[in-house]
Amino acid sequence: SSTSISSATILNKLETHINSLNLIPSSFLISYTHKYNMFTYNGLDEYQGKSSYIFNILEDITCDFLIVAGGGGGGMDMGGGGGGGGVIIGTDYTFKRGTYTIEVGNGGMGAPKAGSGSYPEFQGLSSHKYRYRALKGVNSSIYNGEVNFVAQGGGYGSSSHALYPPDGGIAGNGGCGGGVGAYNGADFTRSGEAIHGDDFYNQITNGQKTLEAGVIVYGWNGGNSTSTHYGSGGGGAGSEGNVASGSNLPRGGNGIQCDIMGTNYYWAGGGGGAGYSIGGGNGGLGGGGGAAVGTTTGGTGGINDGLPGGGGATLTATNTPGGNAGQHTGGGGGGGSFYTANNNGGNGGSGIIVIKLKAISNSFS
Repeated sequence: SSTSISSATILNKLETHINSLNLIPSSFLISYTHKYNMFTYNGLDEYQGKSSYIFNILEDITCDFLIVAGGGGGGMDMGGGGGGGGVIIGTDYTFKRGTYTIEVGNGGMGAPKAGSGSYPEFQGLSSHKYRYRALKGVNSSIYNGEVNFVAQGGGYGSSSHALYPPDGGIAGNGGCGGGVGAYNGADFTRSGEAIHGDDFYNQITNGQKTLEAGVIVYGWNGGNSTSTHYGSGGGGAGSEGNVASGSNLPRGGNGIQCDIMGTNYYWAGGGGGAGYSIGGGNGGLGGGGGAAVGTTTGGTGGINDGLPGGGGATLTATNTPGGNAGQHTGGGGGGGSFYTANNNGGNGGSGIIVIKLKAISNSFS
């Protein structure tokens, strides 16, 4: 059985009986007010990277936990917004005695800008048949031989003309799906789908799925453009990416709220889709990056805000970038604009894992 214990006792147990190895101080935090451990990505600009921690538990503990994967990168050349990272929230979950691996993924890099320079900064050419897509966010997870909770990285936003490489109008699947770009969106397109776990085909329907008692994974699809030069935002953990039409802007989907750190933050907002016929979309609540064209904002309400897109006028070759998502939010990157220079997609935000200790078994001494 379990029993609630005092804040001071919990912190003593955390520091003496939960032994976390290979920690970088800036990436590991014990909150003395809210009794949580926070693990973040610490690999700087290694876009396909993850940070790993070993978490040794000497007795069964009951916890709440939050797993947020890295957000997807935004597309370029009227690019779609990147999807937010998948979010898993556990409530009153018991971790059995044992050794666990914790992995926190980085956000996916936005699609490189047009130009003759070398990858990863440039596409290597200045035409609509580009070479390099945005990158999917990196998964975050907690696992050992018996437990395997995997939040999928956010899907990438699609880039350029719907019938041309690198994406051919298809956005990436991920924890939240990537949005489809604006360029000839009336041609064949497909938005990214929200998925979970190790299997790339485990789809999340209606925004959430119960994995086991008290453990739910959240994620929504990206928007699917159906009109020429009207784009879509990436999906967020709390709502689907918005599809532009008329005066309706391609906003990123909002993230999901969780107050495990003492503040009811939003996590994993989608990136806004780039504009052309109308302005670009704002980032979704929870750190999504704002898109290029017009005045956009990054998603607020998270542990860090997303950045705005690079602006520019509608119906022109604005050559401006999408905004980066907020660090440690799992937000998706904003889409970059039309056409031949300085129009990279925004980078997805890195993920985070938080474990909040609530009780320790009575046998603990």
